[in-house]
Amino acid sequence: MRKGVRASRLVYVPELLDVLVLPDENGQTSSGRLARAIKAEAMLIEACEHYDSPSSDALKALFGLTGDHAAPLYRRRKIAGAFFDVRPRTFTKNYEDDLIMDLAAELWRIVGRE
Repeated sequence: MRKGVRASRLVYVPELLDVLVLPDENGQTSSGRLARAIKAEAMLIEACEHYDSPSSDALKALFGLTGDHAAPLYRRRKIAGAFFDVRPRTFTKNYEDDLIMDLAAELWRIVGRE
């Protein structure tokens, strides 16, 4: 999460890719990994959009799915916290874990549907 979860970053996190989008049986090529990363990014955006604002907007900002996706994590937390009108530290302590667990549950539902 430190570097965000855009497709260009997901390519380097095979553990997450393997959970979200299964590799094909023919072996994994770099183009196949990129295609899986693009699909995984779309699944993450869909999962974020399942929730109402401000949760949806905060999740997308936190994971670098909108705006400056190359921003460091502390800046993405600041943006995410702004959707709840709280400081970054308050967001991290009081909102972040619950939002991530909600996102994980929604991703699990989406993966099961695929």
